Order: sequence, then C-alpha cells, then structure tokens
Amino acid sequence: TFVNFLHGRVPLLANIPRPRNTPRLSGTMVATLSDAKEAIARLARHADLQVAIAGLFLAMYAQTIAHSCTLKLNQFRRQDGSMQAKFHGDWIPLDALTDRLICQYQPEYAERGNIERDELFFSRSSATLRQEVAATSGIALKPLRLAAISNLLRSGMTDRGAIVYYLGISMPTIEDVE
Repeated sequence: TFVNFLHGRVPLLANIPRPRNTPRLSGTMVATLSDAKEAIARLARHADLQVAIAGLFLAMYAQTIAHSCTLKLNQFRRQDGSMQAKFHGDWIPLDALTDRLICQYQPEYAERGNIERDELFFSRSSATLRQEVAATSGIALKPLRLAAISNLLRSGMTDRGAIVYYLGISMPTIEDVE
C-alpha cells in the first residue's frame, strides 16, 4: 500500500522490491532419509568417479554442483590418516566412502597426501555433472541438498555458525530446514 502511494505521488527511478508474500517452503522440500540413503548408494556405485564424488559432495556435505566444480586440487589433503577438504572456511574431514573414491580418482592423494597444483578438481562442466548426478540419484538436486543439511543437523552439528563457516551454507537455508 505504501509503495503504491509513493508511486502515485513521487516519481521514482527504480522499482522497489516487494517483500515475499509467501514464506519460503524449503523446509517442506527435504528428501526423506531413506530416499537420501538410496541416492547415496546409487551415486557411490556410479562408474564415472567425477559424477560419484560430485554427487556425494551434494548428498553428504550439501555442496552445490556449481561450487564443487570450482574446487581445486590443492583444496584436498590427507592428514592424520583421513582425507580433508576445504569447502569454504577451513578443513573438514571426509567420510571413508568419499575418501576412497577421491583416492581412486586422484591416486596422488593416497601416495603423497596432497597435490599442490592449482588446477580444477573436476574436469567436466557443471551442467554435465548436474544432469548426471540428478539422473543417477533419482531425486531432484535441491531436496537432496536439503536432506544433507537435515542429516548434518540430526547428526549433532547444531552450531549454525560452524555450518556456515565450514560448508558455506546460508543461514536462512539452515533455519528453513530446522
């Protein structure tokens, strides 16, 4: 009402964005736990390791495919016997399945522990990986990512600031899933 009043009385050069009339419904889009587990199993068995790893990053660490495609070789390392990734702010340990697939994809991590080259980790394009991960998982990518956030919250990672810092997930998305 106030914006209509302004437009009638004062010539404005820019449009004023209206607030959302409907609330975000991302909390209702979360895939079920059983569907997410089945998707992870299908992704882990995929023949193309790039699709499998990108899918696991999405389904277990809530990393978008677009962000995963920007990761570099030097953002992964082996320390204290486990593989670690620097998705956003600091190093985060990866699970054994993802560790095994990364070492199959890049055997240098198993041999030396890290790769200091500043090259992209994935050689395939974001659009190609997005299509193949969606086809393999059998679930749309957004509900699968929201299920990953939900699983992180259920597993005891309840510090919102830490989730934002380590994984780069926005605070409103975390609040919606909660």
